[in-house]
Amino acid sequence: MKKFNFLFILCAMMAFTSCLNNDSDDTQTTVTRNYTQCFNSVYDNATGEIVLTAQPKYVFNIIYKGDGSIYGQISMTNVSLGIDIPYTNFDLPELKFTLTGNSAPVIKATDVFPTNLANAHAVTFTEVRLSVLDRVLKNENTLQQEIYTAYSLSFTVNNRYEVTVYPTQYYYFGTTGTVADADGSEFSTTSPRYAISLNPQTKKASIDITGAQFVSNMPAMNMTFGDIDFTTTRGNLVMEKDALTPTINNTPFPTFPISELTAMLNPEKTTGTLRFNCTAATMGAYKVAVALQEEPINPKN
Repeated sequence: MKKFNFLFILCAMMAFTSCLNNDSDDTQTTVTRNYTQCFNSVYDNATGEIVLTAQPKYVFNIIYKGDGSIYGQISMTNVSLGIDIPYTNFDLPELKFTLTGNSAPVIKATDVFPTNLANAHAVTFTEVRLSVLDRVLKNENTLQQEIYTAYSLSFTVNNRYEVTVYPTQYYYFGTTGTVADADGSEFSTTSPRYAISLNPQTKKASIDITGAQFVSNMPAMNMTFGDIDFTTTRGNLVMEKDALTPTINNTPFPTFPISELTAMLNPEKTTGTLRFNCTAATMGAYKVAVALQEEPINPKN
């Protein structure tokens, strides 16, 4: 189990960009990121059907210009759309990132034509939305810091196919709040961290909670909720499970049953919600609600 301590690198990136301002306007530096641990949810506007497609590959070239601007160039392979679009590989032209305050850099573009097709206008990316943000992840087992890149990518093709790209694993901070069934007493904490793993082939999810704590006298535990069903909608992912037995250190704990679990993830907003009922043998029954977000709340080192 990992403990997540994310630190924003955006300020460093902006500082680096500022340094480029001293150079010629022709100066540019390119950083390339490859993304394969993801899947696509494709919504067909014409039929209302949603299809999950596995193993797409995305390559992002992030280009820092000498004038201080930042551009992104997206290449994608194995992107399956409808039978009326035989192409699966697309190279998009450079698109400009917008920086607002401390928010992640964002691309929002319309009517974009691929550069790798002989007839570029055969396919129109009606809308493209991309944000990329680096964080540092601290692994409590190795005490090493690892780069974790949170990204959000969605696009619409030919004004018909709406594609949302989901990473196969999400890491969330959040505020965990509980209400006791017996007396209505409340408890809240920002300490637990949530890692959500998604399998597009089985449409199953698991949730690893680092430092799970639902009442004040409950010791923090590393807990896993497994075998949760998920579906996708237009831009959201929904998880549901009527009842499950959590595991702690790979050991099932039937005296800690979880019921009525529901969750929704919104990749574009990088937020989500998680709700479930918990009945602990020695602590009573509680309703738990978690406001998930990828940005830390009062992070602790």
